[in-house]
Amino acid sequence: MSVISNEPVEIYGESDVDFLYGSIQRDYFNLEQDTDDITVIAYNGDDDIFGSYGDDLLVGGAGNDFIYSRYGSNVMRGGSGDDQLLSKNHPSDDRGEYRDVLSGGSGNDVLSSESSQNCTMDGGSGDDIFSFRDLGAAQSGVSFCIGGEGADIFRFYEFEAHEDIDPTNSVVRIKDFEVGVDSLNFHYYSDEYRTDEDTSYIIKQMGSNMVIDFEDKVTIMLHGVDSNTVTMSDLFANNQPDPIDPILY
Repeated sequence: MSVISNEPVEIYGESDVDFLYGSIQRDYFNLEQDTDDITVIAYNGDDDIFGSYGDDLLVGGAGNDFIYSRYGSNVMRGGSGDDQLLSKNHPSDDRGEYRDVLSGGSGNDVLSSESSQNCTMDGGSGDDIFSFRDLGAAQSGVSFCIGGEGADIFRFYEFEAHEDIDPTNSVVRIKDFEVGVDSLNFHYYSDEYRTDEDTSYIIKQMGSNMVIDFEDKVTIMLHGVDSNTVTMSDLFANNQPDPIDPILY
């Protein structure tokens, strides 16, 4: 069953259908109280989509969209435009067996993971920002990133390990990091870490991949990068945009 409208669509709370269409206008879907698996196709416009408790397919389409998920295993597709996609987990939520898939599409997108280690993130074309916050605060896991075409920035905010969680398996694997084009960016969080040479990390080489190990809290793996031929300063851009505030919900 589906809902199709030429007028802006606004849906709050539970929906009577599990397949929702947007319009060419700016649409708003808030399905956080719905327990079903929902598909949302928002089409054009700068749309806002909040997923349900189920396993959702959330598609922004053309326009600068915001797509958010907290529950279930979800697929989020921004489409064309400068989109923001957010996968979030609270330390008290049991999402360890779930995985979100975030695809930015064309445009300069922001793909964010907050306390959610099980993500697959593809920026697509454009200069994208990948934002990770509170890695280690929830279930351990592995996130896979593909920057795609463009100069991409991978930003890391706050490494916090929940006292009941072993964070040693919190891994971010960047599959196509291009030295001199893409860059890392660390925003620390507490007195323990800095953005300079005092940062507490260990550099290792595992096969063809460079590994940055933050004292067993989080591991960042750069596929195809030789740690013997680059320094940490090679991985940081000199003219990065100002830090964006992490998306909080």
